Amino acid sequence: MHGLLLAIAVSTVLFGCTVYTTNPPASQAPAAVQSQAKTAAPEKEEPPLTIAETMQLCKKIRTSPELDIGCEVRYVEGKPAMVVVFPHAEAVRKWWTGMTKYVAASFCFAAVTAHQEAFVFLGIKDTQQARRYSCEMQEWGEWFDYGSKGNHRY
Repeated sequence: MHGLLLAIAVSTVLFGCTVYTTNPPASQAPAAVQSQAKTAAPEKEEPPLTIAETMQLCKKIRTSPELDIGCEVRYVEGKPAMVVVFPHAEAVRKWWTGMTKYVAASFCFAAVTAHQEAFVFLGIKDTQQARRYSCEMQEWGEWFDYGSKGNHRY
């Protein structure tokens, strides 16, 4: 059952990002993300990650010298939210599959399993645009501006 929920979460998140990718091969998931997150894809005998474990994974990615990805977990409107910020759209195309498969899906799965409403934010630094994904509803919100206009919704 957990595998099915994880597959649904991954599929939904990937489907919501077709604006940036056109069916990239699995080999595009950066080795650095895979190595930082090798425990994030639970095997049958391993329990799924908790929200706390995904927070640690996000921190490892954020501090990795090999990746130019901002990643942190914070509370937005009293709910846990994973904020993933890429420097530009090219970085989204290059790294989104790996971040989704190994990090964001694990975060959403852990939140849904714990019956906790949670969000994943996708931000693009150079355009100051972001979107919010609801783990519970499995839906992307509209793009919004953040940063210079003072609209810090995450």
